[in-house]
Amino acid sequence: MRTHTTKSIEMGMRETSNTMNESKKMTWLACAIWTLGAVFYCYEYYLRVAPSVMTSDLALAYHADAALLGNLAACYYYAYTAMQIPVGILMDKFGPKKILTLACFCCAVGSLLFCATDQLWVAAAGRFLVGFGSAFAYVGVLKLTTLWLPSNLFAMFSGLATTLGMVGAISGDLVMTQLVDLIGWQATVYYSAIAGLILTPILWAVLQERSSKEIPISQDKPQGKSLMKGLLQIIKNPQMWINGFYGCCAYMIISAFAELWGIPFLKDVRHLSPQSAAMANSAVFLGFAIGGPLMGWLSDRMSRRRLPMILGALASAVCLTAVIYIPYLHAFAVTVLLFLAGLFASSQVIVFAVGRDNNEPALVGTAVAFTNMAVMMGGVVFQPLVGSLLDWVSEGNMVNGILVYGSHDYMIALAALPVMLVLGALFVAFFLKETYGEYRPQ
Repeated sequence: MRTHTTKSIEMGMRETSNTMNESKKMTWLACAIWTLGAVFYCYEYYLRVAPSVMTSDLALAYHADAALLGNLAACYYYAYTAMQIPVGILMDKFGPKKILTLACFCCAVGSLLFCATDQLWVAAAGRFLVGFGSAFAYVGVLKLTTLWLPSNLFAMFSGLATTLGMVGAISGDLVMTQLVDLIGWQATVYYSAIAGLILTPILWAVLQERSSKEIPISQDKPQGKSLMKGLLQIIKNPQMWINGFYGCCAYMIISAFAELWGIPFLKDVRHLSPQSAAMANSAVFLGFAIGGPLMGWLSDRMSRRRLPMILGALASAVCLTAVIYIPYLHAFAVTVLLFLAGLFASSQVIVFAVGRDNNEPALVGTAVAFTNMAVMMGGVVFQPLVGSLLDWVSEGNMVNGILVYGSHDYMIALAALPVMLVLGALFVAFFLKETYGEYRPQ
């Protein structure tokens, strides 16, 4: 009897030890899977900012004015934004492994098309395909966060994912600027495409799906009618629209300024060299990178969503206004102000937590995708709009065959950006309900 009891205890200890080891393995596996998903998001962001560092080269290659360049760059956003709702549904239905692998391949092929032609429509198709693949990246990371990491860390890890995206953007500004000078814009994009072709099989090999037994909520992958019913539920929720409008306004400093018109503005108005302009412009991404997890942590720490969103948008508007309208700013001051503008605008990451708070767990992928679609509307509208306004108000000064725009031109064309930041803060202050720690179906 004693021997039997001893054996039972030993067996129990071994089972406990095995469970602990298995849990440890799962923790490392979860971190590896999440990190790789975030690396893909970093890569697609590297591709996203490419036109901002090669505007002069693209203008010469395609004989393009600002409006045409804005539309070429916005082809990315046309695909990215239109795909957000299907992305959420596909992510909830099929899971991240297959979706993210295919998405990375699309980004690489699109980049190859973009750099391998002298035809504008083919280049536009390439950017469209890059946008199509990129549409899955951030939603995929947040889906991986939901599946593999503790729910109370969602806001913080969504901020960390944003940080890695900003690292990709900074690399795009700094590394691509150097590479374009050394080997030309087409070779730079070509080697970037090769990197995507290498990353694609790595995603397939490392990413794993979680079985229904491992996921506490059995309806994590809703089917058919339930997906459409859930989407309709999200669309009918006015809080989701208010939240998305704020996200669009706060993110506009990235989508409309830093990703396209920031570097031309800094070169034409602030008279910075291409390298200095890229450095100053990357300060926006750096501020967003640092602020993303900080704002997520602050929101969780304060047990508030609305307050950091309001203060962040208003502070960012002040900094961006100073950059656009105060004359004779030193390059260092411009860089610091752009860093602060990005830091404060990173309160935008909280909209994903608000979207999650407003919907049941089974619909988190669709809810995040809907929110991301609203956020990206700034790029769809304002990248070509700023270019059209520049052409409209400009006297058309030509330098070396390229249209160059002046301070007055940019003051008018970029005026909407700080105004939209203020509007976003006002909408949150007056119309958005506090959701921290609650699920609020409407």
